[in-house]
Amino acid sequence: MSNDVWDNCRQQLKNKVAADEYDLWINPLQAQVEQETLTLYAPNDFVEEHVQNNYLNLIRQALASQSCPLDPIIKKGSVTSQERKIEQPAQPIIDKAPSTIDSNFTFVNFVEGKTNQFAKAAAIQATLPRGQSSLENPNPLFFYGSVGLGKTHLMHAIGNAALAKDPSKKILYTHSESFVNQMIHALQRNKMDKFKSDIRSADILMIDDTQFFMNKERSQEELFHTFNDYYSKNQQIIFASDVHPKRLTGLQERLKSRFSWGLTVGIDPPDLETRSAIIISKTAAMGYDIPDDAALFIANSIQSNVRELEGALKKVVAHAQFLHKPITITLVKHALHDLLMAHAQLVTIDSIQQTVCKYYNLKRSELLSKRRNIALARPRQIAMYLCKSLTSKSLPEIGEAFGGRDHTTVLHAHRKIKTLEQEEVEIRDDIQQIKELLSC
Repeated sequence: MSNDVWDNCRQQLKNKVAADEYDLWINPLQAQVEQETLTLYAPNDFVEEHVQNNYLNLIRQALASQSCPLDPIIKKGSVTSQERKIEQPAQPIIDKAPSTIDSNFTFVNFVEGKTNQFAKAAAIQATLPRGQSSLENPNPLFFYGSVGLGKTHLMHAIGNAALAKDPSKKILYTHSESFVNQMIHALQRNKMDKFKSDIRSADILMIDDTQFFMNKERSQEELFHTFNDYYSKNQQIIFASDVHPKRLTGLQERLKSRFSWGLTVGIDPPDLETRSAIIISKTAAMGYDIPDDAALFIANSIQSNVRELEGALKKVVAHAQFLHKPITITLVKHALHDLLMAHAQLVTIDSIQQTVCKYYNLKRSELLSKRRNIALARPRQIAMYLCKSLTSKSLPEIGEAFGGRDHTTVLHAHRKIKTLEQEEVEIRDDIQQIKELLSC
């Protein structure tokens, strides 16, 4: 009877919840009728708690629709093997996909500049056998920086270089979201030992987008023990995140501490020369030539990250293909006209002031006030610096927009923040995140 009742319930639940939710939470449950109760057995505490809080009322409704008097309860455990009737998910604990290294990303095609040359050097050092260099191998190696700056490229380049030296090496590259999802699958199927064995069996472990672990306590616990396992075996661990590990709020302090045991390397947005070199390199890879003035125009127009540069370049190449013309600065301006117009309309003194106020949780009146305490002065200077860097407004115009300040005040703010951007990680990160909010 329990199988028939539960089968009918499951069929109804399939129609009410998303397929992935059904596979994650409902499918692992085993059912048994005990007197007037339908006991649902969960493989572990994690599943038990989640079903109790999110699905028990739906199960009651499914039973009531069958005019079934049974009352459902959920507990950890299992029924006898004769009464088990569970659909087995086909997915393995650790997919093969995360360990796949993209052969397109190598050190050879990584365009090096002032803002990323240290990161590239650290990545190359991480591929060397222990003791081969006079320098200590960076372990763990932690890359951080905003999107589209080359963190993932360097991780895959490390994998490709390691495999070129020793094809038998097992390289495991995964996103933190994939790590978390696969761990949940393993918990639900009571196969955590298999998950641990799979995730800890590589010679090099690389985890991208580490910020996804924030506020996920159970996943952080497993990451902590995985880190310790690799570190104790002197095997390479590499992480990447959008911010410095110390600024990963919602992450356990012991994990932040371990991230700092090795080498933490920031990657900043490419400078003008590097952006131009990237454009020329990627254009050549597409089979086209681009004159220096056209490359410089694109580099000057798009300053945020490499992905946006690539997007603009693809649009330019598409125009050249459709029109059967070579790439010239005239063609570039025509191809990117709409993009550049939208950008010019988006980034104004007003939009910068609004974005800075939102980022620092300030009122507009505070930003424009005459008060000079550091909590207001620094955001105000950053806002002036961005106005000077991202708009075509003159120094007097910017000063007027900031409460009628003199142009020399704007000039001082620009020079001050330009220096701090080179010296202080926090200021550099703040500026980059504000630029991203401005979508520039």
